[in-house]
Amino acid sequence: MLRELVLLVSASVLVLFVTLCNADTIGTACLSRVSTYGLGAATGQIRMGWALGAGSDAPKIFYRTCNRPDPAKPSLVFVHGVTGSSAWFQPQFDYFCARGYQVASVDNRGGGFSSDVGPYDVITYADDLYAVVHALKIRTPFMLTGWSYGGAVAQTYYNRHPEDVSLLGLTDTTCSYVQTTEFPFAIAPAFLATIIRLTAENYTREAINAINNRILFDRDPPAVSALREVGIAIALQSSNATSVGQYAAFPQFNNIDRLGNISVPTLIVFGSDDPIFRPAVHLFLRSRIPNSKLVELRGTGHSPFATMPARYNNELESFIKQSDISTVPTSAIPHPDDERATLGGAPCAH
Repeated sequence: MLRELVLLVSASVLVLFVTLCNADTIGTACLSRVSTYGLGAATGQIRMGWALGAGSDAPKIFYRTCNRPDPAKPSLVFVHGVTGSSAWFQPQFDYFCARGYQVASVDNRGGGFSSDVGPYDVITYADDLYAVVHALKIRTPFMLTGWSYGGAVAQTYYNRHPEDVSLLGLTDTTCSYVQTTEFPFAIAPAFLATIIRLTAENYTREAINAINNRILFDRDPPAVSALREVGIAIALQSSNATSVGQYAAFPQFNNIDRLGNISVPTLIVFGSDDPIFRPAVHLFLRSRIPNSKLVELRGTGHSPFATMPARYNNELESFIKQSDISTVPTSAIPHPDDERATLGGAPCAH
């Protein structure tokens, strides 16, 4: 009951946020109204605005960050997935800002309140993120965490700017959207084609809800029902053309051959019931990233940071403290082959 109430309150705040600030009202007045209604009221430390992204088009990229972080705490940067926005990470802002961490996230171009200017591939998104975090002077190196397509962006960012990243977080994501003999776990081309077709033909709230129920909340308990409106409201901030462009960019990402080059401690978190990236995907990531830890959250699906925020935040914070790079050499981070068993889940077959 308590968990359902917490999720309901969080969902109400997020829906309010995306309702108050739409394409017609975006601007200083919009942000003032959001502040008045208490977004981030638990900390009073959320700062929002726009910075210029990468490229000659210089898109306006919307960002959120903590206003008064503790300089002794590390910085955390979160990257969202397709048809998403930084609003998804409200539970992480509430939790980590209140504890003095510097937290930052952006709305990828085409999503949320950022400019809707393509392309929508992971390199473009990574370059936008680099431009914004340096414009905001986010302390480096930071922990970079990506969810779903945002995980592909995070890997790409690390490949291009490893000096910026001290810790890497990969949440319900993949290392490739291309099926091969080596990696047969990628999204099936037929399924991706179906999602693209449905998105192109019918981008109504009913259609979005149907897709979200299949992808985001496929097997989650009734307690997350309050988040369904959040998913619809956030997705409707993107156009169907933008969403199609994001999905169509999937096959461009294949990072399998570079996983072994990731030298920073990496936390891989996934929901046991994720219908998109099954356990085999995350086991593959764990086997290829040298200094990684695998955590399965039982009883949730593709969005554990939203559906199980308390557990997810605790896992992240424990990993951050355990991986203090100022005192703990990376070789000292354990290799928890039995981590999934300790969380109450039976091991998956390799």
